Amino acid sequence: MLETFVNNQNVRLDNIEKKLALVTNQNVIIQQTNSEIEKSINFVSDRIDNLQKDVSNIEKDRKALESQINTINTKFDALEKYIRKTSIEIRNVPKIRGENRETLFKYAHTP
Repeated sequence: MLETFVNNQNVRLDNIEKKLALVTNQNVIIQQTNSEIEKSINFVSDRIDNLQKDVSNIEKDRKALESQINTINTKFDALEKYIRKTSIEIRNVPKIRGENRETLFKYAHTP
């Protein structure tokens, strides 16, 4: 009777050891997976940081270009006003074929 009890206990202990070994193996696999996930997260985090820096730099460049465009538009408007100030507009005169600035200039200077 004692021998059967000991045998039953040994069988139970063997089963517990097998299950413990299985759980230990699963734990090692889970730790490896967690380590790989952590590496992936760190990589993605670094990429996001780099992309945020790139976006920030692009935004700075966009603002600088917008400022340059505004400056160019202001200069263009000033030049347009200057051109209008020194231009002559002729109205109610029929157009002649082949007419250009030179012929108009000659007509304007003819007494």
